[in-house]
Amino acid sequence: MLNRFIYFKEEINLLLNLVNDLPTNKKNNINFNKNTITNSEWKYLTTIRDILEIFRKPTIKFQTSSYSTIYLIIPYINRLYNKLEDYIEKETNPFINIALE
Repeated sequence: MLNRFIYFKEEINLLLNLVNDLPTNKKNNINFNKNTITNSEWKYLTTIRDILEIFRKPTIKFQTSSYSTIYLIIPYINRLYNKLEDYIEKETNPFINIALE
């Protein structure tokens, strides 16, 4: 879902800009509380998407397996931990850092 939302970033921004250009009475009918998504919010969404992507492959691997995967868990957890540590080191958003820690 986030991938598709981010993929259509330009179109979404265009739509929101069109709403901003409407007369006030029409804006009220649409009932948007916020008519823009800032660059920092787009960056935040992209970062969240990238962090969640770390979990996608292991999740799919373990869900689709028809045999015991206990021997794979520790290596996968170790890789997840290392990737998350990399994000903690380079991430500047304090909320994301708190969540990752």
